[in-house]
Amino acid sequence: MEGLLYMLLLFSFLSLILGSNHLLSVMINFEVLVVGGVLGLCFYWMGGEMSEVLLLFYLLMGVVEGVLGLSLIILMMRSSGMDYFLMKLLLT
Repeated sequence: MEGLLYMLLLFSFLSLILGSNHLLSVMINFEVLVVGGVLGLCFYWMGGEMSEVLLLFYLLMGVVEGVLGLSLIILMMRSSGMDYFLMKLLLT
């Protein structure tokens, strides 16, 4: 479990550094780094035992980030007048 957490933090850090400059991508990668860092510290303080509550919290944060990211994309598309493209994207 510890290796998986470190791998997730490494991939997130690399994608933040080398990734696109899109605002949503940067926000999600930064959030993953922050939440992953907090979980890493909790993992270290608990002596290497990952609690199921922390794992569920991390998965819940991923779902919330996905929903917020999707709603942000929809709001950005609607404000730029791309309603037709948005409806076509959602219905197909």
